[in-house]
Amino acid sequence: MGGNLLVEKIREFFEDSSVRHVSLYGSKDHTVDIDILIVSDNPIPPGKVLIGKLDLINVSHESFLSLCKNFDLILIEPLFKGEHIFGDNDEWDALKSEILSTNWNREIVSYLLSKATEFYTDAIKFYECIDGTSQQHKLFASLTNISFSLSYFLAARLYSGNQGSGPHFIEYLQSVRDGELLEEIRQLLHNFKISKTILTAKNVREYIYALEEIWVGKN
Repeated sequence: MGGNLLVEKIREFFEDSSVRHVSLYGSKDHTVDIDILIVSDNPIPPGKVLIGKLDLINVSHESFLSLCKNFDLILIEPLFKGEHIFGDNDEWDALKSEILSTNWNREIVSYLLSKATEFYTDAIKFYECIDGTSQQHKLFASLTNISFSLSYFLAARLYSGNQGSGPHFIEYLQSVRDGELLEEIRQLLHNFKISKTILTAKNVREYIYALEEIWVGKN
């Protein structure tokens, strides 16, 4: 699907012209899914949405500017590594420049830790409500939240123990201490998407335990 046609479809979905930015990011294998960040004045519906093969992250313009400055991993990935196919390029590039020059600080670390806690809580919720009819879906959701919780925690730990500026991305976080667990989980999630690898409650629970052990270490 071409960029212009995709933007048109997105604007139809939002039923107005409030879309500020659109970025394609993630895997280039669009036979699996197409990851899209949509920044708009009126995010409808809010959050993360699946529409066929379109995996949308939809965020308000105000939240996008604010959360990117806190090095939010879900948002800085499409900002820096995505293909900006719609929106004000000057604003997009100015935000990237501002973030690159932002020093690591307590506010960023505090935000990332709060997100890590939020994703961990969601992972437990999905795991504890597993039933026979939607077990794979909920195990996948739990494992996805484990992956995000670990990513945000590793980023917070990295920024809190060092001096520097600008964000690190998930790919880099896989190379730091405990990053091999993140890489393993992300590979399992990828395999599930492309080949429907069977997930087991025991396997997901082991990843929850591993995450908790890393959290207990804290440093």
